[in-house]
This record gives sequence, C-alpha cells and structure tokens, in this order.
Amino acid sequence: MELAALDTVTLAEEGVEFEVVHPKIGNTGVFIKMLGADSRQYKAALREVAKKMTPDTTAQDMETELAIRCTVGWRGIDEGGQAMRFSDANLRKVYAAAPIVREQSVAFMRDRGNYFRGPGEGASGSGA
Repeated sequence: MELAALDTVTLAEEGVEFEVVHPKIGNTGVFIKMLGADSRQYKAALREVAKKMTPDTTAQDMETELAIRCTVGWRGIDEGGQAMRFSDANLRKVYAAAPIVREQSVAFMRDRGNYFRGPGEGASGSGA
C-alpha cells in the first residue's frame, strides 16, 4: 500500500466540509468546514486549551474551544432571515445555541476516516 493512501494530515490541514444532520428531518443544508485532529492547528489548540484549564473547566468547554479553533468556515446558517457571518463570536453563539452542531463538529473533526481521500482522488480531490 502506498504511504499516500494512509495520509490524513493533508486533508486535516486543508479542512473538510460536512453537512449537519437534524435528528428528525435529516440533512439541513448547513455545512461546516473542519480541520482535523492531525492538523497543526488542532494540536496547537489542544496544547493552549490544556494550559488554560482550571478546576471548573468541563470536557464540553474544552471541546467547544477545540471546535472553534478548528472550524474554518460554514455555509447555510441564517439568523433572522440573513446569512450569518462566519466569526469566532458567531461560532460561540452557534455552538452554545445548538449543541448538536458542536457535537457533530467535534465528532467529525476527531474521526480520521473523514480525512482520507477517496479512491482515485489525487491532490486536487476535495475530500468531501
């Protein structure tokens, strides 16, 4: 097997988009682009979050910070009928108001299977 077939770092660094799934209606049209657990950004964020931990820090707090630092884009999120601008402040707002989005983002980011190229995809493949 070619080493390139086992590479998760490249797409983890580029980011991969996934669609948020609503538990009752299915696909939502909301797409989040996440860096992966093998990215430099994830590893740096993990170190920074660990340094800032206090006795009151929860696992959810840590996951939220990691997700915020590794979310690199979105589309399909509206507020008040207008497209919501992508920003750290709005990420915090979305992840607080919609824990299912945060949970799916964290799970996607940590699943290395999401960061493999599909068969026949070369360097230009999207991974999504």
